[in-house]
Amino acid sequence: MKTDRLHPALREIIRVAPARLAWGAGLRAAAAIMVPLILGRAFGIPGMAWAALGGFNAALVDKDGSYSGRAWHLAVVSFASALAAATAALLGHAPVAAIAGMAVWTACAALGRAWGRTGQDAGTISSVTFAVSLATAATPEAALMRAVWLLAGSGWAALIGLLLWPVRRLRPAQRAVGQCYDALGAMAREVAELARAGTEGATGRAHFDGVRTALEAAWRTLPADRRPGGRSTEEEVLLLHLHGADQALGSLAAYADAVGDVPPGPLRDAAADEAASLAAFFDAAGARLMTGRGAVPHPEPSRMSALRDDAPEARHLLRLAWRVREFADAAHEALEGRLPPLPAAVAARPSTAEGWLAPLRGHLSLHSVLLRHALRAGIVAAAAVAVAYALRLEHGYWVTATALITLQPQRGTTLVKGLQRMGGTALGATLAIAIPHLTTDPHVQVGILGALAVCTVAMLPVNYLAYTFLITPTFVLLAEMQAGLWNLSFTRVIDTLIGGVIALAGAHLLWAPPERRRFPEHAAAAAETARDYLLACLAWPRVAGEVVAARRRAAGLMLMELSASLDRTRLETGRGTDLEPAETISLYLRRLVTASSAAAAHDSSAQAATFGTRAADALSELSAALTAGREPPEIGPLLEAPPEDADARFRLERLERPIRVLHDAAGRLSEAARSR
Repeated sequence: MKTDRLHPALREIIRVAPARLAWGAGLRAAAAIMVPLILGRAFGIPGMAWAALGGFNAALVDKDGSYSGRAWHLAVVSFASALAAATAALLGHAPVAAIAGMAVWTACAALGRAWGRTGQDAGTISSVTFAVSLATAATPEAALMRAVWLLAGSGWAALIGLLLWPVRRLRPAQRAVGQCYDALGAMAREVAELARAGTEGATGRAHFDGVRTALEAAWRTLPADRRPGGRSTEEEVLLLHLHGADQALGSLAAYADAVGDVPPGPLRDAAADEAASLAAFFDAAGARLMTGRGAVPHPEPSRMSALRDDAPEARHLLRLAWRVREFADAAHEALEGRLPPLPAAVAARPSTAEGWLAPLRGHLSLHSVLLRHALRAGIVAAAAVAVAYALRLEHGYWVTATALITLQPQRGTTLVKGLQRMGGTALGATLAIAIPHLTTDPHVQVGILGALAVCTVAMLPVNYLAYTFLITPTFVLLAEMQAGLWNLSFTRVIDTLIGGVIALAGAHLLWAPPERRRFPEHAAAAAETARDYLLACLAWPRVAGEVVAARRRAAGLMLMELSASLDRTRLETGRGTDLEPAETISLYLRRLVTASSAAAAHDSSAQAATFGTRAADALSELSAALTAGREPPEIGPLLEAPPEDADARFRLERLERPIRVLHDAAGRLSEAARSR
């Protein structure tokens, strides 16, 4: 189905993510929900409904990662939810206290995003639990028992996910590193396809971002070294693979750029074959790490070096091909068990050492997007509770839960999430209405509920609209079985629509500037990280390898954030808006980073140092101009005298070209902003 003519927001609503259905997570979620419900019905224990909710919450946030990381994540989410449930149960007696408590809790919980995924999940889940618990006030003793039941359900879900499921300490890390190779294989395969088709330019940024995302997930998954004896041999092998994949990303992206400069002919055909050979190797290496089975043949011998071409772009391409193949050879050696000594640059992990309050300090300002989102979330949550009280809505917590889940820090993402939530609920309600007409046998309904729970959680990584479609009959059926009522589908739709409208209104009325106003800030930050990486590459090997690796990672992450900002701008402005300056800035910052990777270890001459100083000044001026919303000053000559070495001159010119394009694009961006 072609979606190019659709509004970007509509395309995002129906987009199917390139992810596998999470059947394992779905089965764990079903077990976490169904066991407490069955025990509760069998022995008449009302508190088991809260245990089922705790189990579902825990199963929902239990993603891939190291076992210790997952255990910590589940513990934080579970205790935050239990505290929220107990607090809300005590405030539910008085509407004014309930509204105020909902506002304060949600605002504080929304700040959890400063601590990454754990803080975000704990904030969202605890806020939704607060809203659910608020609907049924309780005595202090009952409130305490509600928290205990939630913790019991969460503990049961953690037991399933961490202990009863097969446990191998390094299995999550092996799977995560294997996914890095899978992403590299997809990237190399597209390079081969573009080369054979005669297409100019680099591979799509989706593959670059996909590899970087997989690398970040793998760094989080690899167990930290806390044992007195140091890392095991298996951990050192994984570290080598991870570091090599990180380096291969930069070189493969530079190789993709270089292929576009080579005219059609034998060299380009050989470059396509080389990329296809590397893709096959990366695929096999990924499968070996993820499954522990299968042979990984050595990459086929390259025929590029046999071709004679003295053009600088040809020699540049050959050098990059040799560098990517060097990483592939090292990976093959590691897979065969031949482990070299672990260099310091490989042993170093991305540093995260800081005080636990440090992530929050940067957001304690009204200019902070996160702080404004937290205040906005508190007001929206309070408004949702007030509307539910005022209209005396049945299951009014569905209004608040929808508003909380829908509201995002940016307008565009809130619009997409809101339409997905409301559309999926309306469609899912039809299925919920049909179930009681198909069967009234409670045992069959419990089975249907379990099947729905499996499919609901399995669908979450693929498409949120489909997830919402499935979760609606799941929760409606659960609520109907608990209450003995069979007409809650319409109530669910009405409550969801009200909550969605409140969230959309809050996103547009409460301190949410359009993303296009924030794009220059992201571009300025990306220009600064690109500058730092450029300087490190030109100074290497005088600069330590771990410094180059850290700056490469920072540049990659900032490019991902810039791309995400551009995507959010498209969601808000629509298809007809001219975003050419912003798109050019995003593209050429990426090309500058890949050109910097290509220059590493080759251009440490005095001329390169002079060029680096002038280029850094130009990028600093670019960043300042983007931040101030003005046109950057004209760039002077970056090369004082072109190097006599044709290859060095070619590489420095490849660095100069994107800098000049970026300055021109920044001028057009500021002019477009002034004309609005």
